[in-house]
Amino acid sequence: MKGILFKEEMFNAVVEGLKTQTRRVIHRNELPPEKTELYDELKDYLCNARSKYKKGEIIYLKEPYVLIKKYPCAVEENSKILKAEYKYDKQTHVQKIIPWKNKLFMPEKYARYFIRILNVRVERLHNISEEDARDEGVEMQSSSWIKNPPVKFSSYRSGFFNKWIELYGFENFTSNPWIWVIEFERVIL
Repeated sequence: MKGILFKEEMFNAVVEGLKTQTRRVIHRNELPPEKTELYDELKDYLCNARSKYKKGEIIYLKEPYVLIKKYPCAVEENSKILKAEYKYDKQTHVQKIIPWKNKLFMPEKYARYFIRILNVRVERLHNISEEDARDEGVEMQSSSWIKNPPVKFSSYRSGFFNKWIELYGFENFTSNPWIWVIEFERVIL
């Protein structure tokens, strides 16, 4: 089973059911050079042959975690694991002295949350609709840790574009890249 990464804010939006879409930049090596301007052919080619995620596939959400062992000081890997704790869990009991394992390397067996891919399509970044921007889980107000005081946006699209620029930069935004649009739903396994 494949995993997927989100920033903490977006991870929580998925868990709470506020985020049901994600957009990922299509990298040059995923584009066939002779078809980059032919949208219909590009769309068919990418969705059928190149998409990392496929319609109907179940994916697990990766998050920082730590394994709590029966004997915490045991060096051997076979020390009995009592449970896993998760950084994004508001009820975690782990102190800051224990280092979190990088979410990039989280194995499926410790996953708590799963999504099912409902649809994969391609489009240009600037073509996002108001409804799709809302389904991205963004708010019409910026996060207070980035802007102080928070900025209110006139639309979900404005909030989405602001978030995109924070994550990928203004140059990426203005280039209007081709992107994967991945629609999903949370599932319980």
